[in-house]
Amino acid sequence: MIAPKKFLTFLCLITVFLLILSFAACGETPKTTTADLQSTKEPTETTPTITTIPVETTSEGPKMYSTEPLINLLPVPKSLSVEGETQNYVIYEIRPAIFTAEESFATYLNTFIDYAAKLNGVTLAKEEGGITLVKNTALAAGEYQITCERPGIFLSASDNDGITYALATLHQILTMQNGKLIVPSYTITDKPDTSYRALMVDLARKWHTVDQVKDYIELCYLYKIKFIHLHFTDKESYTLPSDVLPKLSTKNRSYTKEEIADINKFALERNVEIIPEIDLPGHAQPFSSAYPTKFMHKAESGQSCDGNVICIGKHGVMNDLKKLFSELIDMFPNSRYIHVGGDEAKHDTCNNCKDCKAFMEANGLSSTKALYTRFVKDITDMILAMGKTPVVWEGFPKEGAETISRDIVVTAWESLYHLPNDLIAEGFTVTNSSWLPLYIVPPTHSGVAGGRWQPEDILRWNPYTWRNWWSASAAYQKPIVVKPTEQVIGGTLCAWECTYNEDITPVKENLIALSERLWNVNGSVSTTKFNESAEKLWAMADKLLEIGK
Repeated sequence: MIAPKKFLTFLCLITVFLLILSFAACGETPKTTTADLQSTKEPTETTPTITTIPVETTSEGPKMYSTEPLINLLPVPKSLSVEGETQNYVIYEIRPAIFTAEESFATYLNTFIDYAAKLNGVTLAKEEGGITLVKNTALAAGEYQITCERPGIFLSASDNDGITYALATLHQILTMQNGKLIVPSYTITDKPDTSYRALMVDLARKWHTVDQVKDYIELCYLYKIKFIHLHFTDKESYTLPSDVLPKLSTKNRSYTKEEIADINKFALERNVEIIPEIDLPGHAQPFSSAYPTKFMHKAESGQSCDGNVICIGKHGVMNDLKKLFSELIDMFPNSRYIHVGGDEAKHDTCNNCKDCKAFMEANGLSSTKALYTRFVKDITDMILAMGKTPVVWEGFPKEGAETISRDIVVTAWESLYHLPNDLIAEGFTVTNSSWLPLYIVPPTHSGVAGGRWQPEDILRWNPYTWRNWWSASAAYQKPIVVKPTEQVIGGTLCAWECTYNEDITPVKENLIALSERLWNVNGSVSTTKFNESAEKLWAMADKLLEIGK
């Protein structure tokens, strides 16, 4: 029998001997496993901490592999491949530099450099050898490719849309490790299914500062949302500057020309296109109050008229509006779409107006519905003649709709005035702003708990479906569903009547769900996978916007 101390010494020697034999037989040191990494990962980490292992040597140095799960992207790319296995894929260290020889792409370098500093804590030089932006005319409009390889990352596109979508994608996959910029060996080819992906923000009901407006633009860039629709005017205020009708601008609640120019520049640097809106003929109290002789109804004896609807029949009204919209177009030189409102006008009030009744009689209009449609026709024809595409809310009646140009875009939202299926059958181009689930409203609103639907509600929606919480809507009991058609060009998430603090978080969370559904109309991503990816994007947005600070 061996003494206890000697026995323990003997066991230790045997163990060391066996380990040496084992390592010699393998010819390499043990690899770090995913389980090992998970046990040491900080629970507050918002992006994977990539652990690299040199496993082979090439002429360019050792290849590095990650044992972390692949970084999932939103919107989900159409095509993505990676060198290696999903749990053991190649990654590259990238030189902190960005370069392009394409003049039109150079506009976006400063924005990317700024984001990289905020998100990754890295300073990128404007020089070759790191990230390279290349024009490839063989790619379709809006399409992009990302190739991550040695000696750098190559982003290719044929146009500005494609290159900014590539840059937004790259923000999701760049990480820092030990002070080095790391990227997975992805090859991505991707493009959106729809051209019209938009966020609308109501700037008229509740005042928003310039910096707050910029925050919404930041989200659009990060989420690949092409358009930001700014609702500048409503009953409560007219927030635009004007030399044509200077009294329109609401005191202490309107932007200066310099501020509008600043917002334009900020959006242009991110390739986010602004859709400015002046809402007419309803929602127009500032017009009647500031310029009653130009826009207020002339009520019949003993009658009254609604001041929130301008007088459509007044002599000279279209000349004044032509000057105003010409000024608006000059103010937003990069905007292809001009929104003219067109919904919820209480046109019955025109029955009590001498000027409206005289106009109807002179032009053979049999009802105020026909008068309303005539106004929509005249103002959209005016915008078309100025070289822009007019956008209107669903609101004009069927009566006289055959006279309205089919070159306009109609935003179908309530399924009450002119149903989306009818608009499509009549040949109109349509965008979807279905009240349910694409509206964000104040938390006290009776239509939806907390003033918003959730991202998973949007994931269950598609741009060919309209629903509404309101019993008066045709989409209340049963959704209105149309067959897939090129006439539906996309959709809009709408934030109405909210302060910045009320809607910035719902916008941050719901906008990426809208982007996914409009980018991949026929695709599907599970709620679990979406939430995993969205949490990372939301954390990036929090850092950019400093939400919660």
